[in-house]
Amino acid sequence: DTGTELVNQSGDTLIDIVDSIRNVASLIESIDHSSKEQFESIVQINVALTKMDDMTQQNAALVEESTAASLAMSSQANSLSDALGFFGGSDCSVNTKNMDERKQVQPLVSLSNTATDTNEGEWTEF
Repeated sequence: DTGTELVNQSGDTLIDIVDSIRNVASLIESIDHSSKEQFESIVQINVALTKMDDMTQQNAALVEESTAASLAMSSQANSLSDALGFFGGSDCSVNTKNMDERKQVQPLVSLSNTATDTNEGEWTEF
């Protein structure tokens, strides 16, 4: 009887070992699947970074072109100013220092005194 019990116990132990091996195989398969997904994501990130790098280089080239164009326009404006000075005799110099300043537009009508501010809902004639 003890031999039979030992054989039954070893059979149960082998079944437990096979179940454990199946669980480990399932975990390895899951890890493999996750690794493939991570690899695909890294490839997509790499493609996006490459596109961003290309766009950055294009933007840098556009900035250089814009700078060159503005310098050329400034030179042309000074040449034109010199030519106009020849004909007009007056000072026609171009001031390029304050080109970024914008005049502020003043409103045509002041909205600070409305009917609700002074008469609490009563209308007045215009």
